[in-house]
Amino acid sequence: MQDLEHSIHKLCDFAAQNNAKSIAFPGLGTGNLGWPPQVVAKSIYNAIVEFDRSHSNKNPLKDVHIVVYHRDIKTYKVVLEFLPTLKIK
Repeated sequence: MQDLEHSIHKLCDFAAQNNAKSIAFPGLGTGNLGWPPQVVAKSIYNAIVEFDRSHSNKNPLKDVHIVVYHRDIKTYKVVLEFLPTLKIK
C-alpha cells in the first residue's frame, strides 16, 4: 500500500503545483482489485495527512474528496470511520 500512498501524495503535489483548490480520489482498489477498504482508506488518509504536513505553508489545496461508489456500502462505512481521526490543519 506504500505505492498507493506515494501515488496519492504525487497527485496532490501535481494538483498543488497547478494551483488546484480541490482534488478527488476514488476508493482505489476496493472494487475489482479486492483490496480491503480499511487498508485503502488508511492509505488515502495517511497520504493526505502527510501531504498537508509537508506543504502546510504553500498548499493551495483546500478540499480533498474521497469518492465511493454508491452501492459499495462497506467502503463507505469504513471511510466514514476514518473521518473523525483525520487531523489536518
